[in-house]
Amino acid sequence: MDQRERGVVALLLLALLVAMPFSGMASAEGTEGLEVELTVTPLDRPWLTDGDVLTLSATLANPTDETVETETDPSCGLVLSAFDAAGALVHDGSQACRGQERGLSLSPGEHALEETFTVSASALDLPSGAYELRVTHLATGASSSTPIDVQRSVAWPEDLLLEGISVMRSGSTDDGEVLLLRWRNAGPDTLVWPEEGCSLHLVNDAWSTFTSCQDEAEALAPWEVRMVSPITLNADDLDADGRFVLSTPGGERTVVHAPLGVEGTADDLSLSILLGREDAVYRAGDIVQPTVRIHNAGLDDLVLETTTSCRADWWAADATGQIVYDSRWDAPCLDVDERRSLDAGAHIDHQGLGWGLVDQQGCTVPSGTYAVVARSDDLSLSTTTAVVVEHDVPEGCAADDGLDLAAWLEVDDEDRPSLHIEVSPREGSTDLVLQGVCSGRVILYDDQGATLLDQMVGCEGRHGRQYHLPSPDAVLRLAMGGVALTTSEGAVLTAGTYAMQFHLQAARPMSHDASLAIGADAPVEEEQVETFVPVAAPRTEEGAWIGLQASGEACWVLQTGPSTYLALADAVPEGWAPRAGLRGVYTVQEAESAPACLGVDAAPTAVLEGQEERGAAAFVVEEPQAQSEEKAGVEEEPSSLSVTPTAVVATVVSTSILGLLVTAFVTNETWRLPASTAGLWLFGLIGRTKETSDGRFQRGRIMGYLEANPGCHFRALMNALGMSNGQTTHHLRVLEREEQIWRRKDGRLIRLYPLTRDLHPGIADDQLPVPPLSMDPNSLQGRILTMLDDDGLMGDFPTQAELARRLERSQQLVSHHLRTLERYGLVEKQKMGVRSRYVLTREAVYLLERTDTERRA
Repeated sequence: MDQRERGVVALLLLALLVAMPFSGMASAEGTEGLEVELTVTPLDRPWLTDGDVLTLSATLANPTDETVETETDPSCGLVLSAFDAAGALVHDGSQACRGQERGLSLSPGEHALEETFTVSASALDLPSGAYELRVTHLATGASSSTPIDVQRSVAWPEDLLLEGISVMRSGSTDDGEVLLLRWRNAGPDTLVWPEEGCSLHLVNDAWSTFTSCQDEAEALAPWEVRMVSPITLNADDLDADGRFVLSTPGGERTVVHAPLGVEGTADDLSLSILLGREDAVYRAGDIVQPTVRIHNAGLDDLVLETTTSCRADWWAADATGQIVYDSRWDAPCLDVDERRSLDAGAHIDHQGLGWGLVDQQGCTVPSGTYAVVARSDDLSLSTTTAVVVEHDVPEGCAADDGLDLAAWLEVDDEDRPSLHIEVSPREGSTDLVLQGVCSGRVILYDDQGATLLDQMVGCEGRHGRQYHLPSPDAVLRLAMGGVALTTSEGAVLTAGTYAMQFHLQAARPMSHDASLAIGADAPVEEEQVETFVPVAAPRTEEGAWIGLQASGEACWVLQTGPSTYLALADAVPEGWAPRAGLRGVYTVQEAESAPACLGVDAAPTAVLEGQEERGAAAFVVEEPQAQSEEKAGVEEEPSSLSVTPTAVVATVVSTSILGLLVTAFVTNETWRLPASTAGLWLFGLIGRTKETSDGRFQRGRIMGYLEANPGCHFRALMNALGMSNGQTTHHLRVLEREEQIWRRKDGRLIRLYPLTRDLHPGIADDQLPVPPLSMDPNSLQGRILTMLDDDGLMGDFPTQAELARRLERSQQLVSHHLRTLERYGLVEKQKMGVRSRYVLTREAVYLLERTDTERRA
């Protein structure tokens, strides 16, 4: 090795000797093993909101068995930073550090740099959202973090209210309780949902999220009410004080309810509702028929004891808390004693009774959201869901809701006139429900009363919009959009005066009349004057006549539903008069009240024409001369006398409509069957009637007839077998209890079916056999079918207007009968080009052929 090589080696050895002490010092100062210990003081809710302070206690600890030498910044030993959900730094605590250095030695298990941080959302300027709070020792990089949810206070509109309405099926808490949660706009301005922090949470140990306002895509209109959800009250949902509490994060809106009773906890058993459809939207003609499922989610097999026949018991309520249906109305619960095993993981389904969207008064329920509640009394369990009902046109069966309507046109030189409607209560508070997506209608008449224009307006809404008007000062203003002042064919109106009618498509339709003057200096629209204005558009009504008489002349009332009545005005077709018990289909129009009907709580109505009648007399219009000739001639049979019949009236002490309930019982099978059962019970015929061979024989007749005619309704069955009302009701109840037959509501009728494998309550309406029908070729429906059959053979398919013209009947009357024929599956409406035309179904062709065969025979 030469001298140069020996010098290089010496330098290397010297360098190693110098480096060895520094290497040992770095190991002692190594940061490995140091950690930040963090303690978080819990909040009373799982998020940080304005006014709350979160306390974090932090310290740097040495959990190792060796002493650690390091450095620290005395100006900020530990720093607090915040990161959002995406990991971005939103608050940097190191900005307060001055960059100083000082040595720090930590023995094994020693703690140093104890810090306490107080965190508030406003101080850190944190918007609502999820964050990570991280405490870090900058010199060593040791850190510890905790997640936090920030919910800032929201500037809630003062009129945006959160309400909980308690609904009980009966006065007993044993039948369960449901809380209807709804939003309500208590003011005259449209309210937009808060952009953040608008969520609802169940206040209990878990503070679980219930729903979010962002689920509501549409702002709340003035005075609007919108249901959020129906809630069954369980013991697990209550707070420590036994209350059910829902709250926004900051407590701006809170619902606090102390339930009268809560559902029990059946451990492994659960109750659920199956509707058999995805959207839970029902329209006219649909049947709500839930399936109630009992599920065993446990690991052990169970035995269920059943003490009542109401295994699939359920009811429904609207957004105001009014109960509109209860399965017990149609099938009262009977005592039973049964046991059934339920394996682990298995379930039992019970098919509930069907609801045809008709309330207890026989009226079709309006559009809106309804709570459906299922109940198991044996398990003390309830569950609920929501369904939506949508109607395109008002049913017109609701009671008078005590509202006043005003309407007017506003003229803009650059645009067509726009329609505005105002609605307000006459006294107190009331609720209003609009039907269909178009909430208004405008009808224009000429001076002869002929319809020139019939236009739907206000078509930017949604089905079932509901409003709560708390006082007469609460005025609902609806902008309906532009109105085309032309005829339906697009022809421009000539100068002159026209009658206009504005309709609000509510559950009970309301209208406002005005006149329209078109000319050089004439106003576009003014309040109604002495010019001809039709009171209302003609419409079709079906019902039975009842006479009321307090003193003097009788007031005749047409009962069109269990709780809806029309008082006959003075104007009637020549040669016709009502008779007690007479029933028919009539074309009617609103008119001035007759003097004899003043004070009667029924809408005054004029009868324009009668199409069909049955009962006391037939609708025949005769000339007065013919009447006198008949009086002078040979006496006719009583059935042929239909001109100016002698009025048969019931003398009453007041003009109350309560006396009309007797006819409601006779004409509505939904009331008739339960009332007949109640009558039999009162007379002691149920419970002590001994079973006889005759009873079994009569039930055998019923079964035979229903097997041959499935879908036959109650009255037709009673007449076909020649049995009394009470007899038929009794035997049907026995057959239902024996599960040999079942029923389904069809409008006001109750259709009966034998219970078989292929014919059961779970079958869809379109799978049911066509009910037995017979056709009178001389009736208007028979003439419509015959005309469609003749045209179809020639390859022609008429429109509604063409049928009305050829039949010489009003379009309203023809439309009524076409809808009836469609409902029975005899006629189909098909779009051909730009118009809708009507064609016969195969069932109608068969019916016509059968009628021809019977007539020839």
